[in-house]
Amino acid sequence: MKAVVKYADGAQDFGMRDVAKPEPARDELLLEVRTVGICGTDIHIIRDEYPHSTPVTLGHEYVATVVDMGSEAVGFSLGDTVVSLACAYTCGTCKYCKSGLDMMCPDRRSIGSWRNGAMCRYIVVPAKSCFKVDGAPVDEMAAYEPVACCARAVYEIGQVQKDDLVLISGAGLMGQICMQLCKKAGARVVVSGLPADAQRLELAASLGADRTVTSADGIAAALAEMGESGFTLSFECAAAAPSLANCIRFSDKHARVVQVGLYGKSIPVDMDGALYKELRLLTSFGSNPSSWRKMLEVVNSLELKPYLTHVLPLSQWEQAFKDVSSGKYFKVLMQIDTE
Repeated sequence: MKAVVKYADGAQDFGMRDVAKPEPARDELLLEVRTVGICGTDIHIIRDEYPHSTPVTLGHEYVATVVDMGSEAVGFSLGDTVVSLACAYTCGTCKYCKSGLDMMCPDRRSIGSWRNGAMCRYIVVPAKSCFKVDGAPVDEMAAYEPVACCARAVYEIGQVQKDDLVLISGAGLMGQICMQLCKKAGARVVVSGLPADAQRLELAASLGADRTVTSADGIAAALAEMGESGFTLSFECAAAAPSLANCIRFSDKHARVVQVGLYGKSIPVDMDGALYKELRLLTSFGSNPSSWRKMLEVVNSLELKPYLTHVLPLSQWEQAFKDVSSGKYFKVLMQIDTE
């Protein structure tokens, strides 16, 4: 079968390859992928900015159908629609696994980075890492994984409250989903982007953002209009140093700042600015089983379709990755071709 594979070190060393169809182990499901998304982490892997093995089939944001099962895989039936944790392979016995913190397991092997991922027709995943969803697979279910990551950031790390004043720095998919989750919690939300993000910010406003701005001066003006001295909670979703600087600069004293974006490199951080306000600088890395359970509780109340308008067949993977780099789309999805 055809797969998009990172096959060696080097930013150009990835592409379509023929790979063997996998067979499920006794505790695994064999899944036929319908749709897979291209994540920023996939780009970091291609650039050798994120830990991974080679060769490895890319892709961890997907929706699929169960087509075969190992003898000890329980809780699923043939034909079920499923999504799964990215951190699908963990030891299950360390202190982190026992605490539900699968992403922290020292033996963690995530699909798409250390184990073969979903940019292909068939993938195997442990049944314990899968979640059944109602209905036939549809494209937007491939975005459930980033929604689970946002649920982790907003509910479990940031612990948003209805009286929070929230800054979302970054108008991309992760920022937009975090905005919707914060609004569901009853918080007031300002979304900050760049002047080039005008259409994205218009969409954020239409989906509930209280204010949208395109500069540091705009953030200051929004605070003044709202009669507030600073934000009680911020989410840095742009993976850019100036974005984090704004989160720190415009935070109120004793506020929380959550890093959601993955930088792929070291960046400068105004630690003295954080110290003077006794800020809580927090990080949110991927998602855990609890994040997925929370995601499944709320996902049907979110608007996802406006972000998922660009879908190409897997055979057009080169164009799909170019389209990601163009920055024109919230999310680029690929449907698996019929071979």
